[in-house]
Parts: sequence; C-alpha cells; structure tokens
Amino acid sequence: MKWHRIYIGVVLIGIFFSTIGRCQNWQSVSDEIISGSVYSLYHDTLEGALFVGGDFQGIGGNNSQRSIAMWRGNQWYSLENGLNSYQWPASIRGIIRYNDEIYVCGAITDADGLVCNGIAKWDGFQWSSVGEGLLDYDDNPAFTFNLRVIQGELYACGQIFSAGNITANGIAKWNGTSWSDVHEFPFFDENGDVITDCIIYNDELYVCGSFYAGSGTGMLGIAKWNGSDWVGVGPIGVGSSTCMEVYKGKLYVGGYFSSMMNPALPGNYIASWDGSTWDNVGGGVGNSNGNVYEMMVYDGLLYVAGAFTSVGGIAAPFIATWNGHEWCDLGSTSNNIILAIEEFQDTLYIGGGFTELNGNSIFSVAKSGGAAQDENCGTISGIEDAETETTELIIHPNPTTSTTTLTWQAQNHSNNYQLQLYDGQGKLIVTETFRSAQGSKVLDMSAFSKGIYFGRLVVGEEMRSFKVVRE
Repeated sequence: MKWHRIYIGVVLIGIFFSTIGRCQNWQSVSDEIISGSVYSLYHDTLEGALFVGGDFQGIGGNNSQRSIAMWRGNQWYSLENGLNSYQWPASIRGIIRYNDEIYVCGAITDADGLVCNGIAKWDGFQWSSVGEGLLDYDDNPAFTFNLRVIQGELYACGQIFSAGNITANGIAKWNGTSWSDVHEFPFFDENGDVITDCIIYNDELYVCGSFYAGSGTGMLGIAKWNGSDWVGVGPIGVGSSTCMEVYKGKLYVGGYFSSMMNPALPGNYIASWDGSTWDNVGGGVGNSNGNVYEMMVYDGLLYVAGAFTSVGGIAAPFIATWNGHEWCDLGSTSNNIILAIEEFQDTLYIGGGFTELNGNSIFSVAKSGGAAQDENCGTISGIEDAETETTELIIHPNPTTSTTTLTWQAQNHSNNYQLQLYDGQGKLIVTETFRSAQGSKVLDMSAFSKGIYFGRLVVGEEMRSFKVVRE
C-alpha cells in the first residue's frame, strides 16, 4: 500500500492508493442466456435459493421463466409461468420474504392469468394477489419500485395512488390481510412523482424518490417521519433519488442528483447523512452520466452499483466499494449498467443489462470467482498525526482567517489544474480551472463562514484531496 501525505498544519491527511486488494473476476452463473435485464436479486435463506427478477422473456429459451426465476446454485427453476405486464414480461424491481411467502413488485398486471396489480406473492407452489393490489392515478396497475419489511409490516414504494380502497401517495403498507397508508405522505404529485425506497434510520422512517412539492421545506427527493410529522432532511433534500442503505452509522442515499447540476445539492449521485449534516462521500461517482441504482453492505464494505464510470476520481465502470473513507474499483469492466447486488452461498452476485464482463460474454447475471484482478483505490482515507515532512501538497496557513496557499510539486506545467472546494455539508462552493508553472495556488476563504472545508486538486488522472479549516 502506497501513501501520499498532505500537510494540514500539524496533521497529515493520508490518501490510500492500493494496488492489490479486494477485487472481482466475474463468471457466468450458467450456460443459459437470460434474454433481458435483471433488476432484482434476493437471497432467500429459508428456501436456500437466489430469486432473480427483471424484464427478461425467459432463460435459455424457457419462457416459463418469464421475468422471474429461482437459482439453487446448479439449476434454474420456474415459478409457474412467470409474470406479465399486459402483453410483455413484467419488470420486477423488488423481491422479499414476508410472512413465509415471497413477495415481488414491479410493473405487473398478472401472474399466470391472475390479476395482481403491481405486486404478487408466491407460496412455493402458486401465485396469488395481495389484496386488490396497487393502482396508479389512472386506476392502472402501479409501477411498484421496492419492498421493505419494517416493524412487522410490508412496505411498498412506487408510483402508487391507491392500495385497496385507500389513498396511498407513493407508499403503502400491508399487514398480511389488508393495506393501509403510511402517515398520509403530503408532498406527492400522483401524475408523475414516485417513492423508490424507504428505510428506518435513527428510529425514524425515511422515504426517497422523485418528488418536488416539499423542496421548500427540505423535502426534495427525501423526507422523514419524526413520529408526528413529515419533515425535511437537510436544507433542501437531495433531488431525484433511487435507493438508501445504512452503513457505519450513516444513511447513504443514491440516485440521479449532483452538485454539478444544482450547487445546493449535497453530493454527486450519492451522499451520506449522519442525522444533522450531509457529506459528499469522497466526491461521489460519475460525471454528467452518473446514477446510483443499488447499494448493499457486504463483507464490511458498501457496494455501490449503477450507470457511472468513475468514483472519487478513479475509473470504476458501474460498480465500486466504499469503506467509509475511500473508494475502490473492483478491477473489472462491464459493457452496461449494473442494477442489483446480492450475496448467495458466500459469493457475490450482480445483475443488470450487461452482455459482457471482463471481455467475456456474460448475460445479465454474474457471480464472483476465478483469478483476482488488481483494484485501484484513491480518495481520502483518514486523518492521522504525523511528523514526517512532505512536499506532496502543503497548505499554509491552516487554519486560516482569510487566504491560504496550496503548494505542490508541479510535474507537468502544460496541464490545466482544477480546484474544487466543498463545505461541511458536501456543497460545491468553488470550482476553478487554472495553470500554475510554479505549482502553487492562493485560495481566498475570507468570504466563507467558519468551519471545515474539503477540497480536491485535479490534474489529468491525478487527484490530491485536502482539508482546510476557516477560523
């Protein structure tokens, strides 16, 4: 492991650049080709099987494995004749076990001819409906995006207007016999808004998605129920968000939002919330094409998947890991997006729209294994006291009350440097491109409020991260 150190007064920021570590070489699950995309993977420990859902026509030409199938480690199994959405395969987005049955959601109209309306359940032998199902504003089957079991009830999120005979406003809950609303979520336009996920964090219920009516009160794309009211999360929220996960005491939110689109947003396609402030998670993922679709905690790391091509300034096609301090790629390549992550039989599985991984033909589902590939890591890893001097990046004075000077060894005078500075909530407040033959830059912080600021100095493929205090 190689260290780069950055002087911060008497403190050095350690930036890890690992060359060999956790990484994955992907393998096909079976010889059968999945004819479509996989959006959801679920390891059912009771059944001892991996449920695979998406919008595929079938697996290996077996049309009874339509939109959903079960993998036991050596063979695919059908669930009757699969699921439908009008005349097409259903698009399965969520799978979970609740009350000894497997529930699935997505764009579903029927299961083997049985009307299901956005959600269905499987008892191991046959499909059945979940009450009267879920409907959108036009009384069509709702596009249901996710399922969670929370405090003994099944929560469903999506473009939902009604559940049974009650108004649902994007989210509803099922107790095994009947549907009910979830605290009458107030900021929801039934013509286009969607709630994509819900989770408990710090004993409060959080919901995220694409909803905008509450942006003036911090409910842009995210809100929480504090026990008596729906309230905002941070100054304005996050934007269009897709998924949430709790990792190392923080709530992580991924989706299609970026401080490059809106400087008031807290991160680039991913941000973390500690209950009071947002963090931009090491600079986030991707550029203008980024999007985070799925997150999962596995083997002590937060796995993040989506439509991005980089994380924290390093190349990472569609999947990467975050350990709370630094980003790492997985030493692998994919030709299309990754949409699902799951552990099964002590092996990591991924699903998506890909047809090629690491140069091999692999369709829609893959598992880790085989010879390891080198990985690359490269964002701020931590802060430690040290006395060794370095010329990598010196910041003086630090702390500062007005200006501070960044000094480094300029290796290529012809390159443009890019300086980015973020406040403590992950908001991008300075972005500037400049040239410096001497390897120095004066940063004026006199107009900023007191606090801790995080920065990046980028030239070409190289990035130096730093921290500076404004007193």
